Amino acid sequence: MIKRQVYHIIKKYNIRIGLFSIDKSGFINVTGDVYITNTVLKKLPLRFKKVSGNFYCSSNMLVTLKGCPDFVGGIFNCYGNQLKSLEFGPICVGADYFCHENKLESLEGAPKIINGNFNCFINQLETLEYGPEIVFGNYYANNNLLRNLLGAPKQVKSFFITSNFIKDLENCPIKIDKLVIDNTVQLFLGMQNCNVNTVEIEMRKPESKSTLPKIVIDQIKYLPILFKYGKYMCMYQLDPNSDFKVFDMKLFNDFMLDIKEGLR
Repeated sequence: MIKRQVYHIIKKYNIRIGLFSIDKSGFINVTGDVYITNTVLKKLPLRFKKVSGNFYCSSNMLVTLKGCPDFVGGIFNCYGNQLKSLEFGPICVGADYFCHENKLESLEGAPKIINGNFNCFINQLETLEYGPEIVFGNYYANNNLLRNLLGAPKQVKSFFITSNFIKDLENCPIKIDKLVIDNTVQLFLGMQNCNVNTVEIEMRKPESKSTLPKIVIDQIKYLPILFKYGKYMCMYQLDPNSDFKVFDMKLFNDFMLDIKEGLR
């Protein structure tokens, strides 16, 4: 591909692009930003290798990320397309990674480390497997089809997992600044502890067997201490008459008493 062809495509699709060069393989390297947005494109009309600034390919009809750069120095944004996976997306992103409001069924292709926020909300994800392992910013996985937290990152700033079908917090990140969950999620962490600073609970339906008791929500400020000892504090007991796990109110009250007496 020669520059004349690139300029023709830029004009045809109203693409905004910084200073660029074309390597011997026909890939485009850009100093600055790239904006390919608000078109009916199903695939990118150009092939990129490295973009020093932001790369926006949002609000199109993309069904593949083929042609995206391997390296993006700033924000990568592909939200509002028809993507089912992140295959062919960048392997290194310097800031936020936005892939929300697609049709994602898999996070395969996402970078393992996200230096900013990771937004994958409003998709069709049933698992977080193959996704980022460390997110230095916030991770928004709300409004998907998740049933568990397999594949969740090891470390994240704030973790938003509301409006899913998650039953408990097993495989939750071990280090979180703020955790936002539904009142239908059991406070069961499996064989791990979790260092969390703040817990927020969103109310989805009236209290029932599957929701957190009101007394737990009323004591929400103490939940980070409970999470700290999650490996040793199983707050649920199996109902002998069914396969349903029942919240152990006596154990919870005893634990709250320990906290108020100085347990930290």
